[in-house]
Amino acid sequence: MKRAKESAEIINHDMNSELVVLDELMEMSNGVLAAMTKEEAKIKYPLPRDRRAHESVEEGESLIDFKYRIENILSKIKAEAEREELAQICIVGHGGTISIMIQLLLQTPSFKHGFMNSDAGISDLTVHSDRVIVNFLNR
Repeated sequence: MKRAKESAEIINHDMNSELVVLDELMEMSNGVLAAMTKEEAKIKYPLPRDRRAHESVEEGESLIDFKYRIENILSKIKAEAEREELAQICIVGHGGTISIMIQLLLQTPSFKHGFMNSDAGISDLTVHSDRVIVNFLNR
């Protein structure tokens, strides 16, 4: 979350808006793999090719749990934006988090479609009560 917060501060520099840090926006927890290099992880904890969405890495989060967490916080963000009558919000997060949010907003079938996000990628979606408009993805 440190890099995401730093990015949000840079984006907000000229806008001077309120920054709200939400721990629920952190990337998917990869448990015991967190402190390892990719090479180390492949040796110590090889992931099965047919890993199911409900299965997690030791001490980590399953894809289903991750999606639920993001769906829950996205619902809260949308409710707060409506309550405060905010015309615009900016959500800064890691690629997996943003990808899940886009899937949820576009109501794509769970886990069948994904949206790749590069480092420092920016996506712009306009959310209306009856539709979502994708202005651009991953610029």
